[in-house]
Amino acid sequence: MSEGFDAQAVETMQLASILDLTAAAGVKHELAAMLARSNSILLDASAVQRITTPVLQVLVSAAHSAKAAGGEIRISDPSSAFTDTIRLLSLGDTFGKIEAQHV
Repeated sequence: MSEGFDAQAVETMQLASILDLTAAAGVKHELAAMLARSNSILLDASAVQRITTPVLQVLVSAAHSAKAAGGEIRISDPSSAFTDTIRLLSLGDTFGKIEAQHV
């Protein structure tokens, strides 16, 4: 386990199946609220069917914020669509750990 991830103080967020421009603001606000409570965030990406650049920008920004606060964002059970996008854009190192059966 990474020292930046506090499993006892973790906040969990279920990502929606479609993460496009219309979803970006909601994801941003929800992550900001979570980061105000904890710097250890677990994103359940099992339902993601499509993820676009605006939401990826929000996730990357949140990951950097968590890291700056001494924590991290981890991805749990990412769908193949999520994993393929992360790999295509070389963002795997952005998130503390990807815990999955699809990777």
